[in-house]
Amino acid sequence: MNQQLTKNKSSKQSIKQIIKSPHHTISQHASVLNALQKIQILTKNNIEITKFWVINETNKLLGYINITDLLFNKSHYPIKNIMHTKFITITTLTLKEEAIKICKKHNLYTLPVVNNKYNFIGYITLNNIISTLSKNNNIILKNNNHKQKINFLQNIKIRLPWLSVSFISSLLSAFLIYNFETLFIEIPFLFAFVPVISAMGGSIGLQSATIIIEDISLHKLEYKNLLSIILYEAKIGLFFGIITGIIGSIIPILGLKTKVLIVSLTIFIALILSMLISTIIGTLAPSILHKFKINPTVASGPILQTSLDLVTVFIFVSIALTTIKTLGNDK
Repeated sequence: MNQQLTKNKSSKQSIKQIIKSPHHTISQHASVLNALQKIQILTKNNIEITKFWVINETNKLLGYINITDLLFNKSHYPIKNIMHTKFITITTLTLKEEAIKICKKHNLYTLPVVNNKYNFIGYITLNNIISTLSKNNNIILKNNNHKQKINFLQNIKIRLPWLSVSFISSLLSAFLIYNFETLFIEIPFLFAFVPVISAMGGSIGLQSATIIIEDISLHKLEYKNLLSIILYEAKIGLFFGIITGIIGSIIPILGLKTKVLIVSLTIFIALILSMLISTIIGTLAPSILHKFKINPTVASGPILQTSLDLVTVFIFVSIALTTIKTLGNDK
């Protein structure tokens, strides 16, 4: 049974304008193999995916399935038999501030958006919300009246540098994966974990950034306490890294017959380091931007999304190569 949390308020602060198109959907009648094939296509197009939203013939949202769920089940299993049916939805009338509260309360990174008939419209991510925080946080602009006066060219000037950084970093991530194509051809199971490593690092990094941006908006951030905040977030990253690392390292044991030790060890270490480093970057990025009087709300989203992707992919590939070199290619 699902739960719908929304506020029926008409406001310019609703999430309507930041809804992502429903690319990450899959039919309830599809199989695990169909889902894995779709993941491969999306990954090659540099589209990050952590879950599929499961729909029926009338586009009604029925549930969701995580990538890790697919790895635990046989290829012929139908999605409808293994999907999660407990989820939280929002509508196009939900306020951005309310969406942030829902994400924080339930520890979510994505929220599906539905209409009054529960037809799937799309989804929003925590990153979208961070990038579009507006009048109530006094970070983007001093007040809403000033915001209305910014013309089109000024908006371009504000966003262009950070979107350029995002574009270049995305190209570097794609180049990095392409440059080590032989590694993924040799051990294809590693390729399936690229979006997992990237998504876990990105999710926890954005959570750390959200906390810092909220503190900045409420004038609670004190730079003398920044080191203790970083260490605190790093402990959280380390804890979740170990937990997910243990779970992730078990999957190759269950599904592989060769190179099990290499893959398991690579996933274990990569998840720990990726989530640890991502929390540090997520804490530092908005803090440094704010210190230098650069708008953290506009800049943090693109910087974090792309830098974390690049860092996590680099960590993953480096550990894989080191593990193969240390253990030998036949383990």
